[in-house]
Amino acid sequence: MPALTLPDSLFARNRLCEDGENIFRLSPRQRDEYAALVLPVSHQRDYGQADSAFAVLSRLEGRLLPLLYTPLDCAAPNVELHAIASELEQLIDQQADACIASILLSPYEHYTPRHAINAATLIHLLGKAQALDANTRQSLACAALTMNIGIASTQDQMARQAAPPTTAQQQLIKLHPLLSSALIREMGITDPLWHETVLMHHEQWNGSGYPFRLQQADIAEYAHLMHIVDITCSKLMPRSYRNPMPAQQALSMLYQNQNQQIDPNLITLLIRTLGIFPPGEFVELDNGTIAIVVERTDNLQAPRVALPAQPKQRIQTDSTPYRIKRPTVPQISARHIHLLARFWS
Repeated sequence: MPALTLPDSLFARNRLCEDGENIFRLSPRQRDEYAALVLPVSHQRDYGQADSAFAVLSRLEGRLLPLLYTPLDCAAPNVELHAIASELEQLIDQQADACIASILLSPYEHYTPRHAINAATLIHLLGKAQALDANTRQSLACAALTMNIGIASTQDQMARQAAPPTTAQQQLIKLHPLLSSALIREMGITDPLWHETVLMHHEQWNGSGYPFRLQQADIAEYAHLMHIVDITCSKLMPRSYRNPMPAQQALSMLYQNQNQQIDPNLITLLIRTLGIFPPGEFVELDNGTIAIVVERTDNLQAPRVALPAQPKQRIQTDSTPYRIKRPTVPQISARHIHLLARFWS
């Protein structure tokens, strides 16, 4: 990893300090700000059967909540983050299609923990596809869970507001990889790969990323993978002012940017892992029927689908009249989740 330097701005210097090469720590003032944070209210939701993937993911999200919003009050945060990452990995290995579907379907009460779970899900799937060893996948999953810990409340606020980010929000956005690294170090976490990934997850190949404006050769491989995961999850998640982007459109936009800002090999890997129409996407078939994608197949353009009235029946989409014509984005709310969970229970 290249030597990284704290940005030379009063905003950064008031919040962080350097403590050796690539080690950043919170200023006393910033630590006091994090120590004063209050855990947001969270409501229990009906996700159907207690052992469904949607229900398990919801419970993991609930366990992540205090770690993201009141991290300095948590006992043994390192142990708990590793436990969440391990349990998520087990669930993905058992019910990968359902976990992918949850990224597209699960509405959120608080944006940051939902995004974190989604990103950790994708990073595990891509790590398995790359045959990364278990320790590396674990470090990357933990990095995905915490890469936005430094601006958890601010990120939630921006997901609810239709207006552009304020000047203060923009400053926090630009600084949050450093804030997140310093905060998890305050929590006792020293894993070099974890910190490197968090610090660099917003750097871009063309040098326009932040907070260090690194060039392609200086950006760590796994941090670039996390960058792709981060922006993919952001596109697939709704905001209060817009619907989620259809998966096919999101993947197409990433594909069009390859070779300029994004490694084309990783985009190809992402598409092969999710499929052209990932589980959880609603689609219109050639016969005009609306269906939901439930299972990936070896044919990236022809996953198996199910009809809303027949959640257990699987339909092949590799021939007329069941070929997929186009994706569609219905309005999904929390009250629908226990019904949607039936497609993978």
